[in-house]
Amino acid sequence: RDGGGGRDGVSGGGGWGEGGGNGGGNDGGDSNHKGGGNDKGEGRGEGERIGDGVSGMLKAASATGVAVVVGAEEPEPSGGAGAAGVSGGDEPTPSAPDDALEANDSEGASAAFTSTTTAAAARTATAVVEAVLVEAAAAVASTSASSSVAAAAAAAVPAHELFDAHCHWHLNSNSSAFTVSLARSLSGAAFTSTQPPDWTAAVAAAAAATATAAAATACAATASSTTTPNGLIAAAATDIVAATSGDGAEERRPPGFGLALGLHPWWAHLHPVRTDPVWLETLRSHLLALPAAIVGEIGLDRVAVPMDDAGQKTGEPDYQNQLECFHAQLALAAELERPIAMHCVKAYGDVGDIFRARETMPPRVLMHSYGGTAAFLVGLTRMKRWGARFYFGFSAVVNLRSPKTAAVIRAVPADRLVIESDLVSPHGAEADLRTMLAFVAEARGWSVADAARITRENAHRFYAAQHT
Repeated sequence: RDGGGGRDGVSGGGGWGEGGGNGGGNDGGDSNHKGGGNDKGEGRGEGERIGDGVSGMLKAASATGVAVVVGAEEPEPSGGAGAAGVSGGDEPTPSAPDDALEANDSEGASAAFTSTTTAAAARTATAVVEAVLVEAAAAVASTSASSSVAAAAAAAVPAHELFDAHCHWHLNSNSSAFTVSLARSLSGAAFTSTQPPDWTAAVAAAAAATATAAAATACAATASSTTTPNGLIAAAATDIVAATSGDGAEERRPPGFGLALGLHPWWAHLHPVRTDPVWLETLRSHLLALPAAIVGEIGLDRVAVPMDDAGQKTGEPDYQNQLECFHAQLALAAELERPIAMHCVKAYGDVGDIFRARETMPPRVLMHSYGGTAAFLVGLTRMKRWGARFYFGFSAVVNLRSPKTAAVIRAVPADRLVIESDLVSPHGAEADLRTMLAFVAEARGWSVADAARITRENAHRFYAAQHT
């Protein structure tokens, strides 16, 4: 690969303009792609790996099998900024391995997801989540650079000015009432599912959060009395339509607003698209019933391995199946013109290649809890066909463990930046949003009020039913 360099002579990480891109500082070593001058391979880094993160923190179990993240922080080697191969607006062409493209690429601290199929599974995962969040909170506290002034200003922002662009609170069945209450107090909350068994809970949470008070009560009653996912989704859609079309409606949001339905790569091994295609057709039918719902959480994860309900490894990573599930959902989102919520861990090179090769794309792509480098981010936003479609989310529990997050945030186009809790439990979510808000304000040089307005407006634009 030529790394995109030399064609425009644009500096995108150093060493461009001589017909070859900088090899990217892979731990201070030579580029993996020397290629006779295509990549000069003069690594800018000195092999320094910054931050030790929260290693091997997550072995959450569920009754349906859980992926494990080992080494929650895989920080970018210094000098990795040259790895994205950005060239004057061209698509990103990584010239170093994926670990050189990631600044804080793990979502482990916040993403201990659990199936909602059994109460026992929920209790098991909730206990693990609580332990994980204690460690994650300590990590956030030790690395957050937000000043007391910014933190105080963020604490004073009214809740209705905050939008949580990515959460999984519906997985915490013990906090359903608080989940709805918190979501309704915010400007918005995006309930993001992980696999077919939790789609119904996500639908119910989004319905209750966006409907009027009367319709929210009806949604809750429907959730407790409806035994089939299709029945619940149809009832929830009917309730929201009724709530948003009559006189005195509190909100005018279409069915599915603040809802993402999809198959997370951690659970792809349970639903191989080659032998279990039914879930994909079911996903299509749900999306058609809920015109504002997006597709997510989908993506690729080279770290995750299949686990059983005791937290023991049950097989080898099936990355090929992840790829097939991702391609299928990406194609569906593009066909139905729905945005996607994207998970990516140690797969940025593959993701960039896939996006670049697409003839069609979803209208918007949220790289949630984004853990890649600033250079790769810039490469995405400069894609000639798709660059304007990329949004980037940041969460306290994931992103504040990296010392490079502020620089990455500064690289995001102002109209494509959102904040998220990325939490399974609603408890602590609002505090995390405020922590992230203060951090964003300081990183961008914005007032906290402006940071709240900008990230809120961006989130509403991303989740809007119309294609902007």
